Amino acid sequence: MSMTASAPFSKGDSDVAVAYISAFILVFFVTLFPLGGWRLIEKDYADGAMPVDTDETPESVATRISRGWNQLRTAIRPRAKAVSSDVEKDADTDSENLPVSNETASKFPAQPRALSRHVSFNLSEPTAYNGLESGRSARTPISTHVSPAPTVVEGIMTTMSRTAIDSSDPSPAKSQPSPATDPKPSRAIRSLNTARAFLASLASPPTITIAVAFVVALVPQLKALFIAAPAGSNVHIGLAPDGLPPLNIILDTATFIGNGSIPLGLVCLGSALARLQMPKPISRAPLGAISVFAILKMVIGPVFGVLVVQALTYHTNLIDPNDRVLRFVCIYFAGVPTATTQVYLTQVYSPDGSASHISAFLIPQYALMFVTMTALSAYSLNILF
Repeated sequence: MSMTASAPFSKGDSDVAVAYISAFILVFFVTLFPLGGWRLIEKDYADGAMPVDTDETPESVATRISRGWNQLRTAIRPRAKAVSSDVEKDADTDSENLPVSNETASKFPAQPRALSRHVSFNLSEPTAYNGLESGRSARTPISTHVSPAPTVVEGIMTTMSRTAIDSSDPSPAKSQPSPATDPKPSRAIRSLNTARAFLASLASPPTITIAVAFVVALVPQLKALFIAAPAGSNVHIGLAPDGLPPLNIILDTATFIGNGSIPLGLVCLGSALARLQMPKPISRAPLGAISVFAILKMVIGPVFGVLVVQALTYHTNLIDPNDRVLRFVCIYFAGVPTATTQVYLTQVYSPDGSASHISAFLIPQYALMFVTMTALSAYSLNILF
């Protein structure tokens, strides 16, 4: 945020800008890791399948629409056929339920399918037909069927009874106890495990550092251990032999290491972009999706961000109109391209360790960034001062 260190900003505004940016970074890390934002990328490779070969030509929009329409028609046709077949089955069922004469009944014995309605698989439950001696059912059947060959029914019941008895005989294969399933944990245990996993993922170096920095910055006594207290302050902390606060060496070390974050970030970005491969020829890439996404992210997004910040400034009490640094930081973050963290996470969860799928989407954004970010910064300074 070197822009806030020069005019038209005041002296010390760069430190305030760093504090605001730290809050945004904290929300970013909490959303990405403890709240499970990284799972959105992990689910793309949940099946462990390798990325699609870039030599394959992707379908056009018209082809996808045509294929979807054909699938819809194919899904509708079986339903229509099923409805017509159900009507035919109902007609056949009605014809089967018509009264049958004695001659017809003697020529065509009752089908076992009709008798199966009264068959019970529970030995303790009375059956519908008990053989020759008991011609009546022990319980009222749903529908009455006169069978000219009751021995068939008796044979069915005898066979079923033998099968049931045989199935009740103990055998080594059937007498083995089923493996005990683990009891389902209670809701309290599940909530405790979820909270434990959340806190474990929250304990990352960036979040811990930012949280500790907020506490130190808000407590004057702790703040005076790192930087000299301003004149007229009620906090009095003894100085070190070198005339600086006792823990100023920690602040100097952190500042020295922190200055290397930008070069290291550019090195990581360069190494990630160096492994990105654009489809060859370029016509095989989804040019429509790439263009729309780049315009939405780098053109429409900044415009929407400016409107939201202005609305929060003049129509709510969330942003003070006199806090120009906060307004500038909010507008600035509305125009940044997709974070390179997505590249790193994609390389981690990709089976082959590549991120070729997002190369075609990130490169146009970073190409537009030099124009859109310059225009956004100039416009934000114009409305702030």
